[in-house]
Parts: sequence; C-alpha cells; structure tokens
Amino acid sequence: MCVCVITHTHKLVCVCVCVYRLTERDDTIKRLEEELDAYDTRQMELEDEMDKKTSALISLQVSNVAMELH
Repeated sequence: MCVCVITHTHKLVCVCVCVYRLTERDDTIKRLEEELDAYDTRQMELEDEMDKKTSALISLQVSNVAMELH
C-alpha cells in the first residue's frame, strides 16, 4: 500500500515505491510463466515419447497375433 504526503517530492517517492512493487510483481509473474512454459514443454515431450512407445507396442502385438495365426 502506498501513502503519499502532500509535497510534490514525497508524492514522487511514493509513486516510485508503488512502481517498484509492481515491477517486482511483474517479474515474478514472468518468471512463473516461463517455469510453466518449461513444464508444459516437458509434458508434451513426455506425451510424444509415450505415444511412440504405445505405437511400437501395438505394432509388436499385432505382429505377434499375425504370427500366431499362421
């Protein structure tokens, strides 16, 4: 919370404190967004790996069934 006194100089100091806090908050938000983006990227990579492994497993199972039928 910012409280400004009547004089012009003190008002300017007060505004700077508010801007500093907003800048800190914005920096924290940006850092958290970057962290979330990194987690999202890793999650997509893991899902792609799992899809490839699932596809390979299905192919092996289909091949195994085909071999048993012959």
